[in-house]
Amino acid sequence: MKKCWLVLILLVLTACAPWARVGGDYREESQNYSVTLPEGWMKSNTVNDLLVTHDGVLLQTIRIERFKTDQELKHTRKKYSRNMLPQEMADVAIDNIKSDPMITNFKLLESSPATLSGIPGFKIVYEFKTKEGQLRFKCIYYGIMSGEWNYGIWYRAAARHYFDKDVQTFETVSQSFRLLKP
Repeated sequence: MKKCWLVLILLVLTACAPWARVGGDYREESQNYSVTLPEGWMKSNTVNDLLVTHDGVLLQTIRIERFKTDQELKHTRKKYSRNMLPQEMADVAIDNIKSDPMITNFKLLESSPATLSGIPGFKIVYEFKTKEGQLRFKCIYYGIMSGEWNYGIWYRAAARHYFDKDVQTFETVSQSFRLLKP
């Protein structure tokens, strides 16, 4: 009887685990996309967006988010609107990032057109320091708009070692991104 309880407790604990190992094709039907995730990375089970990391969230993360085009953003009064040009979308994203109170020393390194899943969008590359100013991060953010939805694919990593270590992995993931229904 004790063994049955022990097995039951272990099953419950593992079902509620905050992280799960991933790799290969990943479909998120409720968010209308598929993507190929890197082998050996870990997926968070505690956030609404897709969030994966290999060495820990303070070292590097890849995140995919989806939100309504007319949704208010956290850190800016600027808004996305349907039929925006990719550069206009990038400007809204940049303002939202720069206005985040947890980000200091924001430096835009690149803002350019990009395509994901055959849809024109934008790519921004930037650096920042945490509010405490102790750690410098480098980020890449791709954004597209499809109908009433915006999709963003982020890569954030500690600038010193981890950004260069996994940037190609991120580019492979971002290029595998596909909308299930355009």
